[in-house]
Amino acid sequence: MNRTSRSGLSLLEVLLALSILGIATGILASIMHQAADNGLKARRMTQAQMICEAKMAEAISGAIPLQPTQWTPTTSADCTTWYYALEIVPAEIPNMVGIGINESSRPLSRLVQWIIDPNLGLDTKPAVDPNATDATAAGTGSATTGATP
Repeated sequence: MNRTSRSGLSLLEVLLALSILGIATGILASIMHQAADNGLKARRMTQAQMICEAKMAEAISGAIPLQPTQWTPTTSADCTTWYYALEIVPAEIPNMVGIGINESSRPLSRLVQWIIDPNLGLDTKPAVDPNATDATAAGTGSATTGATP
């Protein structure tokens, strides 16, 4: 019997290699698509949180009134319109109030911070009595002793 040595690949081996390559390419394309979607979601969630933090800072500083609002439009740095709502959250601790900022993205972003109640007036200077002398206004009065010279 003559044995012939084969060199090369059969048609079945080539088709099998091509099908494995096609399946691997399809799986990699699916993974890349999912990674791109997750990246866009992460970017949007980061922008939403930055909007919440900026509006919280504005509310605490007094740039926007510290009162509940409905959905209010605001524009981000990339000219995207976002909507936020401010709410006052009751606190269990006396003289404290919670400020809640909600942002309308999906999933909803929410930020809550507790501050001293601004209605207490602790951020204003105490009134100075105009009839008081300089020494009593400064709190440096003279003290007398019981000894006489």
